Amino acid sequence: MPTQAQADQSSPQLTTLEQEQLNNFLGPVNGAIGGLPVAERTSEYIAVYTGAGGTGPEIIDQTAIFISYLVDAKGNLSKPSTEYVSLDNLLQNFEIGANVILRNDTPTTVGGNFFGKQKIAAIGRQVPLLYSATGSTQGANVTTLNFDSDLNQPNIPSMLGKMTKGTFSPDSSFSSFQTLTNYNTPAIIPDSAAANYNSTTGTYTITTSGIGTTNIVKFKISGEFANNNFDDNFDVDVRLRKDGTQVAVQSFTIPSDDTLNVPSFIEFFAFGNFLQGDPVFDVQLRFPDGGAGNGNIFSNFLRFEVSEQTPQGGFIDATAPFFTTGSGVENLFLTASEELSSNYNNIQNSDLVTDLASANDFNLSDITTPFNVKVGDRIRFEYNMDTDFTIYEIIEPDAANDGKLKLKLNSRIPETVNLDNFILHRVDSNDPVYIILDVKKGDINPPGQPFKGVMLPEYPTKELKDNIDDLVLELKEKGILTDN
Repeated sequence: MPTQAQADQSSPQLTTLEQEQLNNFLGPVNGAIGGLPVAERTSEYIAVYTGAGGTGPEIIDQTAIFISYLVDAKGNLSKPSTEYVSLDNLLQNFEIGANVILRNDTPTTVGGNFFGKQKIAAIGRQVPLLYSATGSTQGANVTTLNFDSDLNQPNIPSMLGKMTKGTFSPDSSFSSFQTLTNYNTPAIIPDSAAANYNSTTGTYTITTSGIGTTNIVKFKISGEFANNNFDDNFDVDVRLRKDGTQVAVQSFTIPSDDTLNVPSFIEFFAFGNFLQGDPVFDVQLRFPDGGAGNGNIFSNFLRFEVSEQTPQGGFIDATAPFFTTGSGVENLFLTASEELSSNYNNIQNSDLVTDLASANDFNLSDITTPFNVKVGDRIRFEYNMDTDFTIYEIIEPDAANDGKLKLKLNSRIPETVNLDNFILHRVDSNDPVYIILDVKKGDINPPGQPFKGVMLPEYPTKELKDNIDDLVLELKEKGILTDN
């Protein structure tokens, strides 16, 4: 029987980190689920590298090796790329968790600390998604995250807002349309001069004189219904009204003994006359075929929000605390704040963080990727390898009954950790120009000297093993490998 949606906080972790990442990249392959372990399988390629760099501060004490070519046992060259065959060859022959041997073919360059046998930690380009950390100490972080490139837009007040009605069971009056009232306190509120929510009456009212140059707002209604009846489906009609008149309506079917979760029941763009005369908007529900009032139907949540406006009036800042955790020892979930969750899919304005971080010689990469989390992404708190976690499950804000992003981690976060000091990032395997090794990069001597070499699999095929020396000589003859 369906119940109010809740996060599963005790399911076992079935895969190792390496297996999880491999599954993300390739699906079930040998070494991930079934087949030979990674360490026992042979590889038929070597890789040519042309430099290395540290991965910090996003990833601590690892080394990114820049791969310029893949070379097979017959000497055929290919460049790593997002093209499927090339990407497949790289990922299958240099797998996460496998060992490789790095050979330096630039004798005038020494050091680096990464030559010889090393373990592959990841494949791809590291991509920061969200961060607050500004240094390597526990308290080195900002307490406000901004998602606007233009911080001051006085003529465009924010119209964005969100309020949620929690669990309720509709009575028999809902056989005809009824207005939803008694929402929870609005999680996000618009600029009071432009609009306001009334959680008691369930309304969103626009003050036309205060909207500035705003000419379009987007209303969005989402939610989840559950049906306890084992035999019958029930319909539900959802509609948006302006000043008591219907402006949009959609109908859905709630399956028997199941739930209906719809990220967007209604999306309605209000413009022109819809914004004039201080209009009042509300949401109504109807269960036309008898589902309401008999204990069969209940709502886990319904969310009434303004999610976009044109011109963009700016997104709400997220202020600390950014995350919370549950209290149970089996609770592996990290829950984002209302403000942070409301910025899901937006791009953080990282300048406000990097300006402070640079002063601490904490050289973060700029954020250019939307704040959208995938399985296999990592989040680290403080500058500490022991508080670096892998994300195994995501409940996005639209799917959560409280509208908050939830991330399931591979282990529980210690209570003493500063959750406001974090870096959320991924390694994008679809941009396979780097192989990241689980070793700290040392200094290269002389400093700044370019160097090249080959990365050899620990277990090459017989043909590759027999031909490796000839392949290296051929690469030198072609000028791909040089001695300086």
